[in-house]
Amino acid sequence: MDRRVVFSGWLLPAVLLLPQLAVTVIFFFWPAGQAIVQSVQGGDAFGLSTRFVGWDNFATVFADPNYIFSFGVTALFIGRILYRVTVLYSMTSSMGTGKPAPAPDNNPLTLGILFLTAGYYIVYCTGLLRWLRTAQSSPGAKLAPAAPDGA
Repeated sequence: MDRRVVFSGWLLPAVLLLPQLAVTVIFFFWPAGQAIVQSVQGGDAFGLSTRFVGWDNFATVFADPNYIFSFGVTALFIGRILYRVTVLYSMTSSMGTGKPAPAPDNNPLTLGILFLTAGYYIVYCTGLLRWLRTAQSSPGAKLAPAAPDGA
């Protein structure tokens, strides 16, 4: 039994598709385009003026060893997660054959990579906070320590 919806004209399908297309353009394509444009621009701290810097932003990022290491850790984590998803998918796809699917385990490699990723970012953020505190306490610092209102 084949059930199909057949529209007599083009107006109703267009009206049904327009909201989804608008959401896709507004919340996906427009921000992605803005990210590409802003990646080749430099600006002041408040974003009031911008200038074209080309590939200088990318050269700065790829010259920093911390960024290279963070890209590697993130790629390792994503690769392991994709591997685990593939394994779990293969386990669930054999469920209709009558064979019991093996139970997923807490693989120590996956947990190790998860903790490596989380630990790296915790240490990196701690280093940034220590740098900020040092920069604020140095004589002639332009980064004044700010206390929350009412503190």
